[in-house]
Amino acid sequence: MKLSHVVFIIAAAAAAGCSSIPDGEPPKGDIVQFEVTEKENYSARKAINLMTDSFSFAMLGTVPAEATIEIKANNQMAEKMAGDTVRYASDVIRLNIVRENGEYILRSNLSRNSSSILEWEMQCFPKDHQDKQIFSKKVSLTQ
Repeated sequence: MKLSHVVFIIAAAAAAGCSSIPDGEPPKGDIVQFEVTEKENYSARKAINLMTDSFSFAMLGTVPAEATIEIKANNQMAEKMAGDTVRYASDVIRLNIVRENGEYILRSNLSRNSSSILEWEMQCFPKDHQDKQIFSKKVSLTQ
């Protein structure tokens, strides 16, 4: 192929790409929203996977790399599940789990609702701004 043909193809591709962007201002806010279709109850493993996906998307671009996060849980199982969630999310975001004085707090609670179904709820917020929730999700677990 001649050099002139290569230059023509590159120029044509560049011109075609430029004309595909519409005129005007881009829309405000999120263009694409991540939504998970949820079923009623999950196994512990699937609940952790669901929580990891949601947590990762919420934290991505919100917290700085290598930030520290402190897990506060109402029992050992809730602490383990939250820890697994943060460790699995580390493939996408870089968070370091610390025992105290974390820059972020991740609350993890397991409780039974009125139907005796086990519910797992996690919430994350900056330690200095506990009113500014970054993440919140509740999942029901199978028995």
